[in-house]
Amino acid sequence: MEPNPKTLSQLFQLDHEGELWRPDEYRSIFQHQLHVDVSELASSEHSTDPAETNSTPISIDTLLMSQRPSPQDLVAVKQFAKSSGAAPDGPLPKPVAAVLYLLAIAKALQATETRITELDDDSLKTKLTWAAGQTWLDDHFRVMLRATARRLG
Repeated sequence: MEPNPKTLSQLFQLDHEGELWRPDEYRSIFQHQLHVDVSELASSEHSTDPAETNSTPISIDTLLMSQRPSPQDLVAVKQFAKSSGAAPDGPLPKPVAAVLYLLAIAKALQATETRITELDDDSLKTKLTWAAGQTWLDDHFRVMLRATARRLG
């Protein structure tokens, strides 16, 4: 298989403004990210103080599926996703970072009744609805996002 010259060119451009990832790769990237331990996010430069997170190792997926997730761990995921999406050279494609960001917010509202965002209800509802519409997202996360959006009115 011949390499795509455009992709190779983008790979080596230091001031590249386009996306390196294709939308058909988002599902795999998202699935991979779900297996990351939250403590790894806390120890990164993009997150909260490691002392503020849960000391028990837990994956992002386990955290998001938990009945009683740690609000501090949800904040760590949210902060990591926020900084990943904001950085032009962030470790995640912007749509994947945005969905992780919104899942952490939705889970905090749903499971702990804690609001970990300053977004107003209308803005948050719009963003949750957008995230739930991502074709690469698993159905159980889609349901969580939609349920939280409905709860906002």
